[in-house]
Amino acid sequence: MDKANKRMEQFAEELAEMRGRVVELETVGEMLRVGSEHGDDIADFDVEGLELTDLVETDRLQELQDKFSEAAGIAVLLFDADGKPITEPSNFTEFCTLIRATEKGAAACERSDASDAELTRKHAERQRPPVIHPCGNFPQITDGAVPIVINGKHMATWGMGQVLTGEIDDDEIRAFARHIETDAEKLVAASKKLFKMPKERVKKIAHFLDILAKHVSQLGLQNLQRARLLDDLRRTEKERAQLQQRVIEAQQEALRQLSTPIIPLMAAHDGSGGIIIMPLIGVIDTARARDIMRALLAGITEYRAKVVILDITGVPIVDSGVANHLNKTIQAARLKGAHTIVTGISDAVAETIVDLGIDWAGIETLSDLRVGLVTGLSVLGYRLARLEQTNRRRRLGEEMSG
Repeated sequence: MDKANKRMEQFAEELAEMRGRVVELETVGEMLRVGSEHGDDIADFDVEGLELTDLVETDRLQELQDKFSEAAGIAVLLFDADGKPITEPSNFTEFCTLIRATEKGAAACERSDASDAELTRKHAERQRPPVIHPCGNFPQITDGAVPIVINGKHMATWGMGQVLTGEIDDDEIRAFARHIETDAEKLVAASKKLFKMPKERVKKIAHFLDILAKHVSQLGLQNLQRARLLDDLRRTEKERAQLQQRVIEAQQEALRQLSTPIIPLMAAHDGSGGIIIMPLIGVIDTARARDIMRALLAGITEYRAKVVILDITGVPIVDSGVANHLNKTIQAARLKGAHTIVTGISDAVAETIVDLGIDWAGIETLSDLRVGLVTGLSVLGYRLARLEQTNRRRRLGEEMSG
């Protein structure tokens, strides 16, 4: 009994510990959910190794860029820290499109974009305002560059411009056209369609784009926070579900142990084995019958039992299925060398067994547990006698010997 009690105590402690961990994980999960809804401090998030498109969808960036370009009447393109385009050009002029359509022209524009990115990075590190500068191909064209900085890292640059703030000589355009190997007259004609506005207006547009860039930075951080909180929440929920399943399984195991209890009674004279009792209560189905057999065989091994008493007083129905299960259990106990007795055969159960034609001729059955205990003790070589009679016989023997 001590071993069984220790196992149950240990099991109860483990179950209580698991339940406590489940409650703890539920609390953590709720905190994570609240954090994702209200936004915790996100200034410490590490963004090293991440690109802007890891934090904000490209389609979202394209949409913001297109709307801004349309409203401001200016060309806009988003490129990464190395000057490589992230989005498709918005509101690009025919002039710049013709230039970028040639290999040499595209290379010249990419060098200009890369220069913009480097200059913008330096401005971003020093927290300076947006960069307004002349185009690398034509100084009469004004461009601007606005950084997107997230937690101190320069992630991307919004280039804007293709705005004519001065006059370009047609011969200068033709010379450049020959250099990049494109149609000179088409390029001259396209130059007449360039956006025209004062440089001060370009600066105001750049400052407005800078505000938009800061909102994109905040959006990226919030997306990063949400993604990491959701990852933490998923991990927490997974662990909670696993622990909850373990609790359920542990409770099921406890119910199995309670439904198949083993009660060790006493040992034989030579200490080679004793009696174990398994009182059965409730309906016995296939799953429980399997548990009964396993528990009984384990009890025989643990307590080296020579006598097994199956008490079915609490089993309401004994049909052919229950009888078959009990037969298999008894046969298994016999194979382990244990003498098996079935007790608790009520009148109703006895009539049912006879009506169903169930053959229990080879099974020792007794009316109740008391009779079963007496029989089990006799199998072990014990004989029950009243203590008063035993003491009288002892005194009589002592007197005769004296």
